[in-house]
Amino acid sequence: MNKINPFSLYEVKPTTVRYGKVYVTKVKIDVPFEKKRMVRLYIPEDYQPSKRYSVLYMSDGQNLVDKYTSAFGDWKLDLRMHELIKKGYSSFIIVGIDCPKNPTHRMLEYSLPGIGFNSKALKSIGETVNSESYGDQLLAFLVNKIKPMVDSNFSTSEISAIGGSSMGGLFALNGYITYPDIFSFCLSFSPAFQLYPRKKLIDYLEHNSSHIAKNGKVYFYTGSMGFEKQFFSPTLSMYHYFQKIGYDSTRLALIVDTCMPHHEDAWSHYFNDAIQFWLNKPNNKGKI
Repeated sequence: MNKINPFSLYEVKPTTVRYGKVYVTKVKIDVPFEKKRMVRLYIPEDYQPSKRYSVLYMSDGQNLVDKYTSAFGDWKLDLRMHELIKKGYSSFIIVGIDCPKNPTHRMLEYSLPGIGFNSKALKSIGETVNSESYGDQLLAFLVNKIKPMVDSNFSTSEISAIGGSSMGGLFALNGYITYPDIFSFCLSFSPAFQLYPRKKLIDYLEHNSSHIAKNGKVYFYTGSMGFEKQFFSPTLSMYHYFQKIGYDSTRLALIVDTCMPHHEDAWSHYFNDAIQFWLNKPNNKGKI
């Protein structure tokens, strides 16, 4: 009996997807709020079932490849992938999980477990919602449910990465630390470290430092224009922390652009820089 692939081709129009294809499936996630969620899987234009592809797992899946599914604009990752292939870099699969529609639920879902927000962040959440973070629950579901589903229905390799922006950048770094045997690269754009008291954040990292991948790579990005300014100093501090624990320039990168705002256009602009840092040198230049 042939197994049934739970993913179906996304054919809703209009769409801004020009290169590659998007597949979708709905899942029930074991989290406290908004359990039913869409998972969006992007396969590159040169995808061949006979080959094996690395997989980049990302938060805010609705914002990755199609402006018509996004709230604020998309990362245009189909175009970014097309550009990477033209430069000779190996293509890969991208899997995105849609975020909760309620911004407070999103904040809790992408947060670090057990260390508590600072007073400013708690005030923004309000008293009507349980403020206990559950980012560990979403990570567990991603690793134990979504990843096996992707691996069993698409041609994947053993290499996996994790990425995201803002709260998603925080979530990505936590995934990289929590599951070092699974995620060998972390793309952390505009990570929201400022939500935590600095001492508690460092204590969390120190407690988990033995879990941090010994051979992995981390790429940080931050701007400093407008709302993005609050992300600037905490991101620099995190970059210095990873230097302190032994990450050199071959495994750690930081890009700062003082002219960039807190927006998908900025993250799209630096996506390929991060991927080239992850993949090193191209191996098939001029393929397209």
